[in-house]
Amino acid sequence: QLKFRNQITMASSLFIAITSILTTFAHETDNQFPLPHNRYELNELNKKEAGIKSPQATLPNYVIFFVDDMGYGDVGFTGQPSINTPNIDKLASEGMILTNWYTGQPVCSPSRAAMLTGRYPVRSGCAGGWSGGVFGDASVGGLPTNESTFAAVLSQAGYATKMMGKWHLGQRSQFQPQNHGFDSSYWIPYSVDMGSSAWLPGDNGLP
Repeated sequence: QLKFRNQITMASSLFIAITSILTTFAHETDNQFPLPHNRYELNELNKKEAGIKSPQATLPNYVIFFVDDMGYGDVGFTGQPSINTPNIDKLASEGMILTNWYTGQPVCSPSRAAMLTGRYPVRSGCAGGWSGGVFGDASVGGLPTNESTFAAVLSQAGYATKMMGKWHLGQRSQFQPQNHGFDSSYWIPYSVDMGSSAWLPGDNGLP
């Protein structure tokens, strides 16, 4: 009887010790007891134990080339035999290649609005209603300032953002890149073959 009682005491002590360890582990790792049932949380725990930094500590860089009249096979890394694009190919080899892309519309302004906002361009007022479906040199409007762009979202996440090249989402000051989340920019308002801006001072354009 004494031996049986000692065995019960030892078993109880062992159970209490195991429970205490697991409870401490769950508390320190701030996860479900005794291990996370969520795959993402478990993966984060494993990375922490292995000394791997979280993505938040090492944010990746984003470089987006949005090019007019460019086909899928016009760069080296997609198999173009005649056009050399070594710098773009290097970026592709060091990053992630996404092989499917569906643009919001096949012309300049609407497609750019869709790319920046992730919304159909008709929802932001950047599709149709004017000649060719793009903002011309005398256009009054542009991408509304109440639209959320990925540049603004990245800025909130601590990124520095820059836009270079053809903007084509409104040339008046309220529609320019700096009012859509870009910290700096070096841009032209629309295609190079569209003439002079009606909004330039002394151009005798619109008031």
